[in-house]
Amino acid sequence: MANADITARLPAKLTQLTLHDIWYSDPRYCLYSLAPGSRPWIHERLDASTEPLTAMLLRLASSCLAGQLSGLRKVAVKTPTYEHDRGSTCDKIVEAFAKTGVLFELISAHSTFPCPLTR
Repeated sequence: MANADITARLPAKLTQLTLHDIWYSDPRYCLYSLAPGSRPWIHERLDASTEPLTAMLLRLASSCLAGQLSGLRKVAVKTPTYEHDRGSTCDKIVEAFAKTGVLFELISAHSTFPCPLTR
């Protein structure tokens, strides 16, 4: 991914992009039940600034700032990564996209159960 040209892989006239993070097998996001029938929980906060998804999103924002994907108006991401961030990575991504005029939206990955780590 470090060498991937993001804009070359997306349609030139793209206006909205929705991404669903599929890496739920990451052990940091493993769901554990405390007892039969109890609600699952996610057990660890992480530094989202070091995640590959963050690098990809910031690279996408940079491409938009450079005038590539000029029709892009909204990027939405569904992932537990930013809901469990120890820092303010999501805010930095929002700011990066705001500089380009693109709206960034975080879709909650916890629609089926409450999570005690959700900020």
